Amino acid sequence: MEVYEAELAAGPVAGMIVQLGGQTPLSLAARLKAAGVPILGTTPEAIDAAEDREVFGVVLERAGLPAPAHGTALSDEQTLAVATEIGFPVLVRPSYVLGGRGMEIVYDRDGLVDYLSRASAEAGGAYANGPLLIDRFLDDAIEIDVDALYDGTELFLGGVMEHIEEAGIHSGDSACVLPPMSLSDTEIARIRRSTEAIAAGVGVRGLINIQYALVSDTLYVIEANPRASRTVPFVSKATGVQLAKAAALLMAGDTIAGLRSSGRLPAHDAAVTDPLDPIAVKEAVLPFKRFRTPSGRVVDTVLGPEMRSTGEVMGFDVDFPRAFAKSQDGAYGGLPNEGALFVSVADRDKRAIVLPVARLAELGFTIYATAGTAQVLRRNGIPATPVRKVSEGQAPTASRPSWADRVRRHRHGHQHSQGAGRPCRRLLHPRRHHQRRQAHHHHRAGVAGGGAGAGGAAGRPDGGAQPAAARRRPDAAPRRRAGDRMSSQASAVDAAAGTRSFGVRLAAAMATHGPLCVGIDPHAVLLEAWGLPDTPAGLRDFSLRVVEALGGRVAAVKPQSAFFERHGAAGIAVLEEVLTALRQSGTLTILDVKRGDIGSTMAGYAQAYLAADAPLAADAITVSPYLGYGSLTPALQAAAATGRGVFVLALTSNPEGAAVQHARTASGRR
Repeated sequence: MEVYEAELAAGPVAGMIVQLGGQTPLSLAARLKAAGVPILGTTPEAIDAAEDREVFGVVLERAGLPAPAHGTALSDEQTLAVATEIGFPVLVRPSYVLGGRGMEIVYDRDGLVDYLSRASAEAGGAYANGPLLIDRFLDDAIEIDVDALYDGTELFLGGVMEHIEEAGIHSGDSACVLPPMSLSDTEIARIRRSTEAIAAGVGVRGLINIQYALVSDTLYVIEANPRASRTVPFVSKATGVQLAKAAALLMAGDTIAGLRSSGRLPAHDAAVTDPLDPIAVKEAVLPFKRFRTPSGRVVDTVLGPEMRSTGEVMGFDVDFPRAFAKSQDGAYGGLPNEGALFVSVADRDKRAIVLPVARLAELGFTIYATAGTAQVLRRNGIPATPVRKVSEGQAPTASRPSWADRVRRHRHGHQHSQGAGRPCRRLLHPRRHHQRRQAHHHHRAGVAGGGAGAGGAAGRPDGGAQPAAARRRPDAAPRRRAGDRMSSQASAVDAAAGTRSFGVRLAAAMATHGPLCVGIDPHAVLLEAWGLPDTPAGLRDFSLRVVEALGGRVAAVKPQSAFFERHGAAGIAVLEEVLTALRQSGTLTILDVKRGDIGSTMAGYAQAYLAADAPLAADAITVSPYLGYGSLTPALQAAAATGRGVFVLALTSNPEGAAVQHARTASGRR
């Protein structure tokens, strides 16, 4: 209120936005409105319609959308009665919690009694913030996350993400992939219709996040949050659409049609898929090894409905295996490329694990498994050596060590374990807890769950991921000129970079093709003039047309990175593809980045644009001496070491340039 009153003293305030700050401002919305603060976008009443279980149930019923059987309770007796009526397993959670705190999956009455006993020891008990929410848990479901915009009339589907882990893992801990890997266009269309019906029924103005579960061709609605979710930055980076900015404009009174006409939203949303779209994978960062029990042991690493991650990373590439591998590399330093794999799964999951383990065996991993799992693997033609469980006691001879002994002796580099369908940590069998703890204590990679195991197997094609620029999309081939001579020209250019300076190579190119450097500046107005959408697809089409027309015919081509960067990760992928195509055509590249910063930051830019093995490496770059010529030293040194060039923009036609550039001659003259 103090911030609002201070802003009000300075001038009129149109209102306050509560959708962009997580759950806390949503909880404050009604009180802020009661205090006289105008709320922009979704009203507090609409927020309550999504948060209140009974009211939201009415919204779903009117829309004809199914939800798991659910109920609420205000006492232990009611909780036991509701859970019995719904049927186990159930997901229980207190009202208005952050990060899934206090949420658990319980599988029988005894487990629920144990949960209530522990919850009563917490401050306020299980009913401190309202009724306890009880849902039928959908086992073996595919969980789906959706971020969308709604203006009261029209829906814009921002992104549809498929969770890699099965339902039951908190969305903040689960890896997800965009676009979804196993959903058909028909299913995505159904998700769009359901999302629009919920947004209209609740009364959303701005952002909405909805979580679905797909089981046996039935799409269940898990929950709806009328706010920005943690996945909005991920979706925005992956698609190049600024969802938060668009949502703020909608809350201020703009429309989706208006944002489309102004170029802030593309013509098509996530319901329109392209088989050539790049793949983005979000992975949670889970630093379990930094946390210990009071006795000094590593905490259990199993995931469940209570969030444990401390951050996230993104992998981006042309297909899922490479994108997933990049996400693992960013989050945990990558997956092992060789060594031994220990597998232990419950009986119900043995069929699902055969193909991922077969793929890892093909890649050269030695497979160890507990007796029952090893038997199933060997029946399917996968060599698997059985090892003892710790619970089976000591072996008669040291020649038969248990899996824990092998982990301690550095014989296992990877572990896959799956409990008997029970993600809740407190209900997992103690020896599986010991398995995970031992593996993590000795810094072994671990995968829990069939979906994650399949992702881990897919994420190691031929030993790991390659940069996106190394693999062009299938439709890129016709755009290449004189394909029979390009590879030799590209090799000659790469080799020349290590033996001849950029100046010598530029002079040679000018002698051959004339003193012509062509810029690629695909701003929105230019794309529109060409009849192309202002999207990564339009950006790619325009840029590769230029490469096709001029590659190998001019001395140099100068793409301006800002016009690619404004489309996020998808735009950067296009820039990689353009640079690769130019190299293959034998054309020198001058990347117009106009970077200028402190020395340590400039060193990072130099590594990104001038290192020989960098995906965005160019023959030369442009830099601006915003902080003086001396700040450019790291870039100049990197260029000298790699035979590349640097253009210092000491003078610019931009009217704002003189106010920010500080290039001076030796005498001090600007």
